Amino acid sequence: MQFNELQTQWSAQKEEDMYTINQEALRQRVQQKMVKADRFSNFMEKMLLAIYLIFGGGLMVFLPGREEQELAPYLIMASMLLFAGYVTYVRMQRLLASGTFDRTLAGDVNQAISDTRHRVRISFMGLLSIPLIALFSLYHLWIEDKPVWVLGLVTVLFFLSFLAGNWEHRNWHKGKLEELLRMKEELGQ
Repeated sequence: MQFNELQTQWSAQKEEDMYTINQEALRQRVQQKMVKADRFSNFMEKMLLAIYLIFGGGLMVFLPGREEQELAPYLIMASMLLFAGYVTYVRMQRLLASGTFDRTLAGDVNQAISDTRHRVRISFMGLLSIPLIALFSLYHLWIEDKPVWVLGLVTVLFFLSFLAGNWEHRNWHKGKLEELLRMKEELGQ
């Protein structure tokens, strides 16, 4: 190559942008995150609804036929059915809100953030339900004069469940929200 040809290529390269953003790849990445957030929120809502309705409904079916009428099982049943009602309510809010976002890159990011925030709230609500149900369960076991080792074992199981749920809430759900907020900031929105 001659010096003039090299100089011409150098001049042409200097005028080009050094870095370009692949808009289609960015759009696909954002849409993938939005769909994943929606899908996981949907799964989490259905799972919590199933748990609360199966156990709360099961208690509602089996409690009235018992000879002993204790308060604790009814409190557990009521709290589970209230939690199921809350999950249903916030699910309806999320589904209604999902239709209000623009079908743009910014709208998709905002919808993913909204769904993930919803998931963080649901996760926190599920985390709060563990100590409440544990207290009612332990009270019920104490009233029925169960051995101390049973009370201790149940306490340890509820405590481990709470620790695992707390880890999931902080590291998984909140972590995904922080990741999406960073993405929004990087996109300059």
